Amino acid sequence: MTGKLMKLLKSMRNEDGATVLEFAIVSTIFVTFLMGIIEFSIVLFTGALLESAVLESSRFGSTGTVEEGKTQEEMILEMITEKTLGFIDVDLVTIETKVYPAFDDVGDPEPFTDSNDNGVWDEGEDFDDVNGSGTWEDDMGSDGLGNANDIVLYKLSYSAGPMTAMMAPLIGDITHTATVAVKNEPF
Repeated sequence: MTGKLMKLLKSMRNEDGATVLEFAIVSTIFVTFLMGIIEFSIVLFTGALLESAVLESSRFGSTGTVEEGKTQEEMILEMITEKTLGFIDVDLVTIETKVYPAFDDVGDPEPFTDSNDNGVWDEGEDFDDVNGSGTWEDDMGSDGLGNANDIVLYKLSYSAGPMTAMMAPLIGDITHTATVAVKNEPF
């Protein structure tokens, strides 16, 4: 019996393969952490590219400059493509522009007379149709790039999944949004 017990104790002290097992555990954690850092860096880089693109395109759009044979919208899209360095699929970028009378009006609802003092617009209450849509809206901006001296809000949105499939279950899709309001030059 003592021989069997000694054999069992000896086999329990055997450390063959322990280093390989420890390396497998540590390397899995390390690689996951490294991939997380890379994904986070890509998210930050994508956001910075989108911010750069919205700033440059809004500066260009505010001048009213148009090349012959192109629309201002086409030129702005070309600028966004250039500023995102091919890193962002421009076909997946949503571009929204709204025109406002003043900077203070950006994102505000159309003014209305609150007859029942409930703080919200109700059917039948009078309102100023600032954007000319014929209905009351909770954002008075009208679509377009505006005219000289108009305030234009440029908003770019881009949604994309992670670059590595390994991180997909952990972080899913990320939506980036970049917004800037500018006053058009007197063109």
